[in-house]
Amino acid sequence: MADQGHYSGKTTAEGKFSFDGVKPGRYSLKVELEGYQLSEGPSGYVLVGPNGLTGKLNLKLVAPSTVSGTILETDEKPSTACNVDLLSVPRGGNGTWRSIAAANCQADGTFSFPKVLAGR
Repeated sequence: MADQGHYSGKTTAEGKFSFDGVKPGRYSLKVELEGYQLSEGPSGYVLVGPNGLTGKLNLKLVAPSTVSGTILETDEKPSTACNVDLLSVPRGGNGTWRSIAAANCQADGTFSFPKVLAGR
């Protein structure tokens, strides 16, 4: 479906998709599936020439993960009064790390961050 340069559609059961009547130009591609995120594939823009897009465009979607663990004190007993921050590491490891979630430890020292997206 097209609306002023916006095209949308659904994949086949095999994950294939196509758009008819796309005018030459530069387009961004957004892929969505509830509960998943784009893991691999091109980012930025797709260039469409007068003969359309040539070649294949392979994208990979992955489900988010859970990050969990147990915090122990120096005496190996569970920490009951700890806070854990989940940080986003900048690409290349340089720059400012950003907190994306926080959790309090449970009585047994455990913590959990559900639905963590890859590479965040």
